[in-house]
Amino acid sequence: MDNLKNSILEGNFNLAKKILKNEDPKEIERKLSILAYDLDNIAIYFLVLDIVFEEKKAFWHGVASTILSTAFVYILGSYQLSYKHMNEALNLEPKNIDYKEGILLFYAIPDKILDVDRAKKIAKEILEVDPNNKTAMSTLESINNSAY
Repeated sequence: MDNLKNSILEGNFNLAKKILKNEDPKEIERKLSILAYDLDNIAIYFLVLDIVFEEKKAFWHGVASTILSTAFVYILGSYQLSYKHMNEALNLEPKNIDYKEGILLFYAIPDKILDVDRAKKIAKEILEVDPNNKTAMSTLESINNSAY
């Protein structure tokens, strides 16, 4: 973890990418999230963004979204940018339930970046595959209880 941290802080993204290359995806997201919180340094997002541009994979958009909507949520515009990344992840993997759940979180925040019609549609799509999905059920419940 120290090698990864140092390579990011030194701006050596090539080394950071080599370190991450053989890691399990869940471990990559975990490590980058921890570093984003611990270091409070936007360079971690820029490393992920660099990889997004190179690989154009849903996974990396998901990681970018997670980092922006958690560790860097205090930065003005982070939710909007996070939504853009999650939306792109979903566009790249439209059947991925994790990304569908991720996009629903943008209906749950006070800014309600995700509009109600799309939130309903996605929640229903999730429930077709996973009838007990708590995120989807909670979203529909919230929609039904609001006067939108």
